[in-house]
Amino acid sequence: MLMRYLDCEYSQASPAERAAFARLLECTDPSLQEMFLGVQAAPDPDMESVARKIRAGTPDRD
Repeated sequence: MLMRYLDCEYSQASPAERAAFARLLECTDPSLQEMFLGVQAAPDPDMESVARKIRAGTPDRD
């Protein structure tokens, strides 16, 4: 999930979005899992925006 974001989105991201991504990486693995599954919202709107992009970049699993 993260590699797809890095490959497809990060290079075009604004400095604010890059900072939000860096803050996401400071979260614990269980928190990241909940954010990327949409169970829990990220702690701030910028981080939530990045989490939504990461979620959207992954294909649905059957």
